[in-house]
Amino acid sequence: MLMPIVLTCSNCNQTIESNRKPMTIDIVQCTQCRLIQKAMYMVSVIPNNVLSSLPKGSSLKIDRESDDCAVLSLPRMSISVSHFFQLLFISVWFSITLFITWLIYLVWPAGVFLSFPLWVVEISTVTGLLNAFYEKQTLTINSSHLIIRKKRPFFSEKLMIQIASINHIAMMPLPSRFSDVFIKPKFMWKQNWSGNHSIFTPAIQTDLGVIYFFETADEKEQKWIIALLNRKLDSYK
Repeated sequence: MLMPIVLTCSNCNQTIESNRKPMTIDIVQCTQCRLIQKAMYMVSVIPNNVLSSLPKGSSLKIDRESDDCAVLSLPRMSISVSHFFQLLFISVWFSITLFITWLIYLVWPAGVFLSFPLWVVEISTVTGLLNAFYEKQTLTINSSHLIIRKKRPFFSEKLMIQIASINHIAMMPLPSRFSDVFIKPKFMWKQNWSGNHSIFTPAIQTDLGVIYFFETADEKEQKWIIALLNRKLDSYK
């Protein structure tokens, strides 16, 4: 016997139950506001007694959990085949940039600055790759604040969000950039294979805008953390 799948409408927070397996559910219509949504992007509601049980094979770590506080961390990415292609691109681009710079210098030494845009792309790609590979995220939530720390070799971030300013937490489309082709190939390949125009990752909608987090976690981990955070938010109200 299948256990009911409980989803939450992202518009009115109405709970919707289904006895089908999650992967067989495509489109769901809210029984209250009648909004039609994709089930995979709706927030799952997880019972309290399984909140501490991470998804099977998850790389997430629960550093601390209590009724009023939770601290979770997402370690840096493991080495994969995609990193080989990124390193190959960086090497080829560096060779081309160096060669063009050398040619410009031979013809017009004072015009070496013309190769500056090529070096900007090279440096940006290397910086982005190092940040993506070594980034470690830590999330802390308590009754007053939700804190996201993104520790990287370059441009680390610490975002402190007041609980009162959070409108909702759900899967939202991640803005696409040209550099994502090289920095986040996993996301780009997933986007191409799925046929979607946007890649969805966990995000916090606040009064000031949208804040993305745990972008490199897999889909099960992302849905789990969204469910946990929403349950915590409900307990603080």
